[in-house]
Amino acid sequence: MPSVPWSTHINFASALLLHSCTTILMKETLNWVEIARRLLTQRRKAQQKSRAGPGITCAVETSAILDAYTSVFSGDINGELAELYFTNTGLILLAVSLASSVAMNLLLSSVALNTIVAGTFGLVFAASLAVGHAKYTLPFMALRRAGRFIWSDTPFVNFFSLIYIATVLKGQSTLRLQDYVTFRSIAVFELIFMKAKLAAADVDTQISLMRRLIERQMVTTPETYAWHIA
Repeated sequence: MPSVPWSTHINFASALLLHSCTTILMKETLNWVEIARRLLTQRRKAQQKSRAGPGITCAVETSAILDAYTSVFSGDINGELAELYFTNTGLILLAVSLASSVAMNLLLSSVALNTIVAGTFGLVFAASLAVGHAKYTLPFMALRRAGRFIWSDTPFVNFFSLIYIATVLKGQSTLRLQDYVTFRSIAVFELIFMKAKLAAADVDTQISLMRRLIERQMVTTPETYAWHIA
Protein backbone atom coordinates (compact mmCIF):
# COMPACT_ATOMS: atom_id res chain seq x y z
CA MET A 1 0.00 0.00 0.00
CA PRO A 2 1.60 3.32 -1.08
CA SER A 3 2.19 5.92 1.61
CA VAL A 4 0.51 9.32 1.59
CA PRO A 5 2.78 11.93 -0.07
CA TRP A 6 2.64 14.40 2.80
CA SER A 7 5.41 16.60 1.37
CA THR A 8 3.60 17.16 -1.94
CA HIS A 9 2.98 20.83 -2.70
CA ILE A 10 -0.67 21.63 -3.31
CA ASN A 11 -2.72 24.42 -4.85
CA PHE A 12 -2.62 27.37 -2.44
CA ALA A 13 -6.05 28.79 -3.31
CA SER A 14 -7.77 25.44 -3.01
CA ALA A 15 -5.97 24.76 0.26
CA LEU A 16 -7.64 27.83 1.72
CA LEU A 17 -11.13 27.27 0.36
CA LEU A 18 -11.61 23.70 -0.85
CA HIS A 19 -12.64 22.17 2.48
CA SER A 20 -15.43 24.71 2.94
CA CYS A 21 -16.55 24.24 -0.67
CA THR A 22 -16.61 20.45 -0.34
CA THR A 23 -18.62 20.68 2.87
CA ILE A 24 -21.14 23.03 1.24
CA LEU A 25 -21.57 20.80 -1.82
CA MET A 26 -22.10 17.71 0.34
CA LYS A 27 -24.57 19.39 2.70
CA GLU A 28 -26.62 20.90 -0.11
CA THR A 29 -26.69 17.60 -2.01
CA LEU A 30 -27.97 15.82 1.09
CA ASN A 31 -30.55 18.58 1.58
CA TRP A 32 -32.00 18.24 -1.90
CA VAL A 33 -31.96 14.46 -1.77
CA GLU A 34 -33.97 14.63 1.46
CA ILE A 35 -36.39 17.20 0.03
CA ALA A 36 -36.93 15.09 -3.08
CA ARG A 37 -37.51 12.01 -0.93
CA ARG A 38 -40.15 13.76 1.16
CA LEU A 39 -41.96 15.25 -1.81
CA LEU A 40 -41.98 11.90 -3.58
CA THR A 41 -43.38 10.33 -0.44
CA GLN A 42 -46.18 12.90 -0.39
CA ARG A 43 -46.93 12.32 -4.07
CA ARG A 44 -47.07 8.58 -3.53
CA LYS A 45 -49.50 9.06 -0.65
CA ALA A 46 -51.67 11.31 -2.79
CA GLN A 47 -51.74 8.77 -5.61
CA GLN A 48 -52.82 6.07 -3.18
CA LYS A 49 -55.62 8.36 -1.96
CA SER A 50 -54.72 7.93 1.64
CA ARG A 51 -57.64 8.11 4.04
CA ALA A 52 -55.72 10.45 6.31
CA GLY A 53 -56.07 13.36 3.88
CA PRO A 54 -53.97 16.52 3.94
CA GLY A 55 -53.78 16.87 7.70
CA ILE A 56 -51.26 18.66 9.87
CA THR A 57 -49.34 15.48 10.66
CA CYS A 58 -48.93 14.68 6.98
CA ALA A 59 -47.65 18.20 6.27
CA VAL A 60 -45.08 18.03 9.04
CA GLU A 61 -43.83 14.63 7.95
CA THR A 62 -43.24 15.71 4.36
CA SER A 63 -42.16 19.33 4.77
CA ALA A 64 -38.55 20.46 4.95
CA ILE A 65 -36.95 23.34 6.83
CA LEU A 66 -33.75 24.98 5.66
CA ASP A 67 -32.15 27.32 8.17
CA ALA A 68 -28.70 28.68 8.93
CA TYR A 69 -27.80 25.30 10.40
CA THR A 70 -28.53 23.35 7.26
CA SER A 71 -28.51 25.30 4.01
CA VAL A 72 -27.15 28.27 2.09
CA PHE A 73 -30.73 28.72 0.87
CA SER A 74 -31.89 29.84 4.31
CA GLY A 75 -33.46 33.24 4.85
CA ASP A 76 -30.28 34.52 6.50
CA ILE A 77 -30.00 37.35 3.99
CA ASN A 78 -26.85 38.96 5.40
CA GLY A 79 -25.03 35.72 6.18
CA GLU A 80 -24.82 36.65 9.86
CA LEU A 81 -25.30 33.02 10.89
CA ALA A 82 -22.92 31.52 8.31
CA GLU A 83 -20.63 30.21 11.04
CA LEU A 84 -23.49 28.11 12.41
CA TYR A 85 -23.70 26.36 9.05
CA PHE A 86 -20.32 24.77 9.69
CA THR A 87 -20.62 24.59 13.49
CA ASN A 88 -23.67 22.37 13.14
CA THR A 89 -22.04 20.10 10.58
CA GLY A 90 -21.45 16.67 12.08
CA LEU A 91 -17.96 15.35 12.69
CA ILE A 92 -18.47 12.52 10.21
CA LEU A 93 -19.43 14.87 7.38
CA LEU A 94 -16.54 17.23 8.22
CA ALA A 95 -14.12 14.29 8.22
CA VAL A 96 -15.49 12.99 4.90
CA SER A 97 -15.28 16.43 3.30
CA LEU A 98 -11.71 16.87 4.59
CA ALA A 99 -10.69 13.47 3.24
CA SER A 100 -12.34 14.33 -0.08
CA SER A 101 -10.54 17.66 -0.31
CA VAL A 102 -7.22 15.94 0.43
CA ALA A 103 -7.88 13.40 -2.32
CA MET A 104 -8.86 16.15 -4.77
CA ASN A 105 -5.69 18.09 -4.00
CA LEU A 106 -3.67 14.99 -4.87
CA LEU A 107 -5.60 13.81 -7.92
CA LEU A 108 -7.01 16.89 -9.65
CA SER A 109 -5.27 19.65 -11.55
CA SER A 110 -5.14 23.24 -10.33
CA VAL A 111 -7.64 24.21 -13.02
CA ALA A 112 -10.12 21.61 -11.80
CA LEU A 113 -9.66 22.63 -8.16
CA ASN A 114 -10.12 26.31 -8.95
CA THR A 115 -13.21 25.44 -10.99
CA ILE A 116 -14.74 23.64 -8.00
CA VAL A 117 -14.05 26.64 -5.76
CA ALA A 118 -15.45 29.08 -8.32
CA GLY A 119 -18.49 26.89 -8.96
CA THR A 120 -19.27 26.64 -5.25
CA PHE A 121 -18.93 30.38 -4.88
CA GLY A 122 -21.32 30.78 -7.81
CA LEU A 123 -23.82 28.44 -6.17
CA VAL A 124 -23.79 30.37 -2.88
CA PHE A 125 -23.93 33.67 -4.76
CA ALA A 126 -27.00 32.49 -6.71
CA ALA A 127 -28.60 31.29 -3.46
CA SER A 128 -27.89 34.68 -1.89
CA LEU A 129 -29.55 36.44 -4.83
CA ALA A 130 -32.56 34.13 -4.51
CA VAL A 131 -33.15 34.78 -0.81
CA GLY A 132 -32.17 38.48 -0.80
CA HIS A 133 -34.39 41.51 -1.14
CA ALA A 134 -34.74 43.16 -4.54
CA LYS A 135 -32.68 46.28 -3.90
CA TYR A 136 -29.87 47.96 -5.82
CA THR A 137 -27.43 46.71 -3.18
CA LEU A 138 -28.49 43.06 -3.64
CA PRO A 139 -25.52 41.98 -5.84
CA PHE A 140 -23.03 43.44 -3.38
CA MET A 141 -24.76 41.89 -0.37
CA ALA A 142 -24.94 38.55 -2.21
CA LEU A 143 -21.20 38.67 -2.87
CA ARG A 144 -20.57 39.47 0.79
CA ARG A 145 -22.80 36.61 1.94
CA ALA A 146 -21.17 34.13 -0.47
CA GLY A 147 -17.75 35.15 0.79
CA ARG A 148 -18.77 34.50 4.40
CA PHE A 149 -19.72 30.94 3.47
CA ILE A 150 -16.73 30.17 1.27
CA TRP A 151 -14.19 31.75 3.64
CA SER A 152 -15.57 30.01 6.72
CA ASP A 153 -12.52 30.21 8.98
CA THR A 154 -12.86 32.06 12.25
CA PRO A 155 -10.36 34.69 13.50
CA PHE A 156 -8.75 32.02 15.68
CA VAL A 157 -8.04 29.75 12.71
CA ASN A 158 -6.80 32.69 10.64
CA PHE A 159 -4.45 33.72 13.46
CA PHE A 160 -3.18 30.14 13.83
CA SER A 161 -2.59 29.95 10.07
CA LEU A 162 -0.55 33.15 10.06
CA ILE A 163 1.60 31.94 12.98
CA TYR A 164 2.10 28.55 11.29
CA ILE A 165 3.10 30.16 7.99
CA ALA A 166 5.50 32.53 9.74
CA THR A 167 7.17 29.95 12.00
CA VAL A 168 6.92 26.59 10.24
CA LEU A 169 6.75 27.57 6.58
CA LYS A 170 9.11 30.55 7.01
CA GLY A 171 6.77 32.78 5.04
CA GLN A 172 6.60 30.52 1.98
CA SER A 173 3.57 30.87 -0.28
CA THR A 174 3.38 27.16 -1.07
CA LEU A 175 1.75 24.56 1.15
CA ARG A 176 2.49 20.91 1.60
CA LEU A 177 -0.28 18.37 2.05
CA GLN A 178 0.63 17.91 5.71
CA ASP A 179 0.31 21.67 6.28
CA TYR A 180 -3.12 21.63 4.68
CA VAL A 181 -4.32 18.77 6.88
CA THR A 182 -2.96 20.59 9.95
CA PHE A 183 -4.86 23.78 9.08
CA ARG A 184 -8.13 22.04 8.42
CA SER A 185 -7.86 19.74 11.46
CA ILE A 186 -7.51 22.81 13.70
CA ALA A 187 -10.59 24.30 12.03
CA VAL A 188 -12.59 21.09 12.58
CA PHE A 189 -11.61 20.91 16.24
CA GLU A 190 -12.63 24.52 16.75
CA LEU A 191 -16.03 23.84 15.17
CA ILE A 192 -16.53 20.92 17.56
CA PHE A 193 -15.57 23.17 20.47
CA MET A 194 -17.98 25.89 19.34
CA LYS A 195 -20.79 23.38 19.00
CA ALA A 196 -20.14 22.11 22.54
CA LYS A 197 -20.07 25.72 23.76
CA LEU A 198 -23.45 26.42 22.18
CA ALA A 199 -24.91 23.24 23.65
CA ALA A 200 -23.68 24.24 27.12
CA ALA A 201 -24.85 27.87 26.83
CA ASP A 202 -27.39 29.28 29.27
CA VAL A 203 -31.09 29.11 28.48
CA ASP A 204 -31.41 32.77 27.44
CA THR A 205 -28.60 32.41 24.90
CA GLN A 206 -30.13 29.28 23.39
CA ILE A 207 -33.58 30.89 23.21
CA SER A 208 -32.10 33.94 21.47
CA LEU A 209 -30.25 31.70 19.00
CA MET A 210 -33.36 29.67 18.20
CA ARG A 211 -35.37 32.83 17.58
CA ARG A 212 -32.74 34.06 15.13
CA LEU A 213 -32.80 30.70 13.35
CA ILE A 214 -36.61 30.61 13.14
CA GLU A 215 -36.74 34.14 11.78
CA ARG A 216 -34.40 33.17 8.95
CA GLN A 217 -35.58 29.68 8.08
CA MET A 218 -37.04 28.65 4.74
CA VAL A 219 -39.83 26.07 4.59
CA THR A 220 -41.22 23.95 1.79
CA THR A 221 -44.57 22.23 2.18
CA PRO A 222 -46.16 19.47 0.07
CA GLU A 223 -49.39 21.44 -0.39
CA THR A 224 -47.80 24.10 -2.56
CA TYR A 225 -44.43 22.58 -3.53
CA ALA A 226 -43.16 26.14 -3.17
CA TRP A 227 -40.84 28.08 -0.93
CA HIS A 228 -41.90 30.72 1.54
CA ILE A 229 -40.33 32.53 4.46
CA ALA A 230 -41.57 31.06 7.73
